[in-house]
Amino acid sequence: MAKAARLCVRGRVRGRVRRALASDTRPPSAQPARLGARVSDTRPPPCADAPEDPLLGVVLDERYKVLERIGEGGMGRVYRGRHVTLGKAIALKVLKGEFSSERDLTERFLREARAASRIGHENIVDIIDFGATPEGEAYFVMEYLAGRELESLLVEHGRLPWSRTRGILLQIAKAMEVAHRAGIVHRDMKPSNVFLIPRDGNPDYVKLFDFGIAKIEDMAGLTQAGMVFGTVAYMAPEQAKAETVDSRVDIYALGCIAFELLTGKLPFDDPKPHKILDMHIGDPVPSMRSVAPHALISIEVELAVTRAMAKDPDDRFPDMAGFARALAAVPAEASSGGPSPRRRPLRPQARLAPIEAREDSGSSSGLELEFLASLYVALADADGELGAEELELLVARLCERTEGVSKVEVGRRVRHAHADWRAAPAAEHRAARLRMCARELRGLLPRPELAAVLADLYEIAGVDARVPDVELRLIIAVTQELDLSPDPRLLATAFLYLTVSHADGKLDPKEQREVVGRLRTWAPRATEAEVCTVLHWASAEFARRGDRQAQLECAREAADQLRMSAGDDALRRILADLWRIAGADGEIAVEERRFIMDIVERFKAAPSKPAPR
Repeated sequence: MAKAARLCVRGRVRGRVRRALASDTRPPSAQPARLGARVSDTRPPPCADAPEDPLLGVVLDERYKVLERIGEGGMGRVYRGRHVTLGKAIALKVLKGEFSSERDLTERFLREARAASRIGHENIVDIIDFGATPEGEAYFVMEYLAGRELESLLVEHGRLPWSRTRGILLQIAKAMEVAHRAGIVHRDMKPSNVFLIPRDGNPDYVKLFDFGIAKIEDMAGLTQAGMVFGTVAYMAPEQAKAETVDSRVDIYALGCIAFELLTGKLPFDDPKPHKILDMHIGDPVPSMRSVAPHALISIEVELAVTRAMAKDPDDRFPDMAGFARALAAVPAEASSGGPSPRRRPLRPQARLAPIEAREDSGSSSGLELEFLASLYVALADADGELGAEELELLVARLCERTEGVSKVEVGRRVRHAHADWRAAPAAEHRAARLRMCARELRGLLPRPELAAVLADLYEIAGVDARVPDVELRLIIAVTQELDLSPDPRLLATAFLYLTVSHADGKLDPKEQREVVGRLRTWAPRATEAEVCTVLHWASAEFARRGDRQAQLECAREAADQLRMSAGDDALRRILADLWRIAGADGEIAVEERRFIMDIVERFKAAPSKPAPR
């Protein structure tokens, strides 16, 4: 349990474990330029010793001219080249000279060429030819790809929405389905082995590569029993134990990739590779929706990924086609849904400090007003209707943030922002504009004021006593851009506090104040606006559940998450807080007591006593 606890609180892995326990180890610096160079300035500079490389300028087998080195791995170097007759750009992978005399290593190197060419799928890099350099180094020729690794996209965005992840996963699954039918198991599926190129209007057209440690059924003897190959972060339990593997290890690895793409975190993470192997073997798969509650991951997607990552291969999908069907069954626009129109989020008391007015509209304060107006208008009009109440509230909030700027001028800025928002030709352009405004504000305002901006968005969204799904999505996107996503443990605690305060069907003002006070003790350094941000988020999650049973089930999931991520002292404090909140109105209802005792059982701790009244 202690291992699993870290999953709820750790951020994205820094210095990802690269091919640990495998002989084909690549340093992180060698990863970006795999099959082909990046386009223009995104390509990393050539290796420092490239001008002295004896292969530069050489024409191999009278067909392939070597132009520049663009990458280097543990066993080979990658070059950009050109077919001298056709003038077509190519990439060459050359086995390092020190390995050329090793028959097994040479065979393993050429196995990548045989494996990829044997599959012949559009989403797998095309191997054109192979041969040997004048010095006897084996090489093979690949299509030249201008694009980026999936891993670099993940690093840039943190995580990807289901609408984008779905297309990438389906392409990978279909390519590997064909590979498995050809008797080839990749055994090292990971984001850095997935290359994305623009093609036919699709910016995420997938190309898979690096079949260097693939298991080919009729050549399996090259891999000795008891040897561990692969990358620990995506390694199936049977692979980690050096047991016999089949195509289901790729299903497990693709499940790990899906988990990481959607949550921004590895399912199992530790600085020590052997501990990650232990987690793959013995620890349960974390709940994706608990790890990233703000990601709106649907239950159907989570069930599919969890099944793909089952410890026992027999419990996974029988083949990659089954996994692909489960993923394809979930529409691109699917999510866990938005909040039901039941209750307005808690209104924060903290207010954003006023923006000092200046005549120069290009000044810092003028830009703040511009970006704030754009952000508030985008939220108010997200559902296609800018109601009078929403308009009045957002103008009032903007006026509070300016000194010396008339309401007429603020109204003008709002009209311009509204016109710009409506003029955006498509949803992706509106989303890009929204993210840009949030990023600019993040650079202009301190964190406490950003939290107050986020609190304003919740207030504007809830002015008509409902928070539509489209508005909640927008708020979540802004939260991520402002880097204000709540700590999952604090969010889970807030959800428990809200659940007990509603247990008897009514929210007493004293209980509400106690919720705020108890939550603040867990974040003593946070501003009131930051605490309110957590409460807003928990309130939205609470309101999204359509009935009491769904709310209780979510609370149980929150309790399970806390049981894994918090120590015994913290759990006892949470239980004591629940008793205080329940008794804040002078009595503890039967429903409140029943809920708390349920959480006691979840925590497996001794029941705490009610606080004296």
